[in-house]
Amino acid sequence: MKKSTKGTKGFTLLEVLLAVFIFSVVALPLLSLYLQAVKTDVAARNVLNANYIAQDYIEKLDTATYPQALASLPLKEQAGDYYLSASIAPHGSAGNLFSASFVYAHLLLLEDGKMLAVMPDGKWQLYAAIPAQISLSVSAGSYTLSCDGSTLSGTAAYSYCVLVVNAMKMPPGASPTLNLGEGCKAVVYCTDANASSVILAGDGVKHKNVIAGHTSLVHVTASVYDQAGASAPVAQSEAYISIRNWS
Repeated sequence: MKKSTKGTKGFTLLEVLLAVFIFSVVALPLLSLYLQAVKTDVAARNVLNANYIAQDYIEKLDTATYPQALASLPLKEQAGDYYLSASIAPHGSAGNLFSASFVYAHLLLLEDGKMLAVMPDGKWQLYAAIPAQISLSVSAGSYTLSCDGSTLSGTAAYSYCVLVVNAMKMPPGASPTLNLGEGCKAVVYCTDANASSVILAGDGVKHKNVIAGHTSLVHVTASVYDQAGASAPVAQSEAYISIRNWS
């Protein structure tokens, strides 16, 4: 028996095309929103991961001494799928010494007879011996540190500088003279025994037997990049921390 198809009707080509068009009008904006959401989620995850790497680096500085941290500063060093750079600049709590904005510099007179100098722009130098003559001058956005004829220079954000000198572990026999130029003042942390051995030729104050002398306040900036050649970081973390001067 032949089956009747009377009353059934298929889709015409025009109807199919119209349906596809209507679907596209509805689906394309939704697809665009989905793709945008995926990009946003990936970017957010990148920032989150990069922030974790930066903050983890700063937290790990608790296990390092000041000289160790400076000697191992990462410069676009690979950290997982990212690249980490960091800088450490001297800081302090001498806000009452100048009425204008100023920068900090650090001198650590270590018990092994060496001296660590850290300048306002983060440049540093470890001297094999504590110099007898130390001179610091700051002007026109630059600084000059002279130690027995050896010069270290660079940029300074301001024309005033506080030199923080830690002599808590300075060995017997050392007797440095601090020659401070115009716009420079010194804060010296020392002991009763060696206070007279640090000679101030300029404006400054001495604090004897202060526990804070065992640490230095520094400003740490950690930047994380998604590529080694990238100029702009994915994330950046900054913190002021007290870092140990010695073990």
